[in-house]
Amino acid sequence: MQKLFSFFIALFIGFSSIAQLSGEEIQQIDSLKEVISTAKHDTIKIKALIAWDNIIFFSEPELDLALNKQILEICESNLTKKVSGNQKGIYIKNICFSLNNLGIGYSIQGNFEEAISYYRKNLKICKEIGDQKGIIKSYNNMGNIYFEQGNLQMALKIYYKNLNIHEEIGYHKGMAGCFNNIGTIYKKQKNFQQALTYYQKSLKIEKEIDNKQGIANSLENIGILYFDIGNYEQAYESHEKSLNIFKKIGYKRGIAMCLGNIGEIYFAKGNIDEAYFNYNNSLNIFKEIGDKDRCAMTLNYIGILCKDQGELDKALDKCLEALQIANEIKSLDHLDRVYKSLYEIYKMKGDSYKALEMYELHITSNDSLAMINGKREKYEYELNIEYELLKQADSMSFAKAKETERIQHQADLKEAVNNRNFLYFGIGFLLLLVSVGFLAFFQKKKDHQIIARQKQLVEEKNKDIIDSVNYAKRIQSGVLPPKKVLKQYLEDSFILYLPKDIVAGDFYWMYTINNMVLFAVADCTGHGIPGAMVSVIGNNALNRSVREYGLTDPGKILDRSRAILIQEFERSEEEVKDGMDIALCTLRGNELSFAGANNPLWIIRNGELLETRGDSQPIGRFDQSKPFTTHEFELQKGDTIYIFSDGFADQFGGEKGKKFKKLNFKKLLLSIEDKPIAEHKKIIEETFDSWKGELEQIDDVCVMGVRV
Repeated sequence: MQKLFSFFIALFIGFSSIAQLSGEEIQQIDSLKEVISTAKHDTIKIKALIAWDNIIFFSEPELDLALNKQILEICESNLTKKVSGNQKGIYIKNICFSLNNLGIGYSIQGNFEEAISYYRKNLKICKEIGDQKGIIKSYNNMGNIYFEQGNLQMALKIYYKNLNIHEEIGYHKGMAGCFNNIGTIYKKQKNFQQALTYYQKSLKIEKEIDNKQGIANSLENIGILYFDIGNYEQAYESHEKSLNIFKKIGYKRGIAMCLGNIGEIYFAKGNIDEAYFNYNNSLNIFKEIGDKDRCAMTLNYIGILCKDQGELDKALDKCLEALQIANEIKSLDHLDRVYKSLYEIYKMKGDSYKALEMYELHITSNDSLAMINGKREKYEYELNIEYELLKQADSMSFAKAKETERIQHQADLKEAVNNRNFLYFGIGFLLLLVSVGFLAFFQKKKDHQIIARQKQLVEEKNKDIIDSVNYAKRIQSGVLPPKKVLKQYLEDSFILYLPKDIVAGDFYWMYTINNMVLFAVADCTGHGIPGAMVSVIGNNALNRSVREYGLTDPGKILDRSRAILIQEFERSEEEVKDGMDIALCTLRGNELSFAGANNPLWIIRNGELLETRGDSQPIGRFDQSKPFTTHEFELQKGDTIYIFSDGFADQFGGEKGKKFKKLNFKKLLLSIEDKPIAEHKKIIEETFDSWKGELEQIDDVCVMGVRV
């Protein structure tokens, strides 16, 4: 699925709470309509329109836009007339009110170009009249537009600037909004701890000032954050609290956002019916309030859900509807996502022609998004250059005119001399060009020779480095047990070993003694050459623990290996904090012993996964080290043992570019348990490659499976 619904970050500050349309408030609106139709003075009509606007407050976006346009039109019309200073100030204040609301309204509809236009008009007026809160409000709302367009650095700069102003004037509601917005930027940048800190600061202030909508917003953002880090229970709890508040205050858009987020949680937990139910309710509300931007997004989510369940016709209908809306609002982001979804649907339906068409549109829109980001930076740079040039031109215009007059006067006096000297100068200049040309030719030839030599040296150096790394690989391969030996002593087993680089920090190990097979999977600090160096030391420590000290108890082997590893590293003049995590097993018949350093043991028995965690300490230096624990098991026929490093579960990929995670790894192993162990390696490796897709492998991967 796509990303969780991101709640629209604080769009406004200093407004009254969202009203629920009770029977009494409906009567108030009817009364206001009558006042507007019978008002003899425009100020009375404006007050009634503002009161009406405050009651509905974006629960009906189209009506809200119409009300604010009417306020704007009346105020601008009166400013063209002769009005007193006090009266003029009232009209200007109401113009700022309507401009800001129009910006918010168009933002909600996804019309960011129109929104930013109204925010800029409001900012200009606020600066002219010295309205500090109005300036803050305009900057804040423009910051939100930058956020929506992906310009996070500019948005963050504006939010911190506003936060400083709010703190200076002691405006707590504004501070809460800034904390919320800054938290959202950090979340977007994957700095989850900072994001949670700022969300909690916002929630604390909103509770202190009893701002119900602000409390709900903060809870919603905290819920999204918990979802992103995989804490579904906390995420659901936060969303439920937020949903209940939004229902009490009657804010339909907030209700729709919460329902969508709850649907996403159900989908992640595999409860498809509940996911579809919540998504659909969310979509109905977005349609009701005219939020086309979220309609397109939600329809695409539902389409992906249906696709994943094999309901391809239904998925196609939803995504085509999303495509139509995305085209209406001209949202390149939505078009890019929908084209990708349609490509996958048509591909699954076997319609190669349409799949290719959608894929090409997806690539085109994706390239356009990248181009827009580049053009934005170029445009800002060109504006700065143009501004500086204009300033210089203004300051120099008068002097330049005088200088032109003086030069013309001197030119008339010197024309005869210039004509005589021009020929001599031309000949001399031509000779100079020829000389420079020859020098440049010989210098260029020399430069090419130097570059060619440098390139040759670099290629030779690269070859030496690659040869050295390949030789290191041969050394590391030499300490790994041959797979035919593994099969000899662990007949029904497999090993999946995928180094990130040529050499790896992960390794697998096996030793046999007295009808007993010892085997392990270890994950050393780092990967590549540094990790490989630690792996050789770790492998040697295991061998010495068994050979020299005669140990077969897994916990005691790990204790001794830790002592050997620390002793080896103490020889270095600098402090070395490297080490390894490991899962170590001893198997004799159906008796299994296990000890682990941070890594667990999984046993699958009769469709159930039994997990035994290792001790929470590494093989290496650790401030609170203790003896490792040995766990004993009586295995049953058909049990399957799994030990592994964390590379598989930590790999980023899938449609969201997120980690695979251990929960999904467990589900994968349980789903293939009925297959022969010989097929497990192939299925696990194919799953890994499919999940990773075009993304880079982030760590070494090592998975070992043994069936009794």
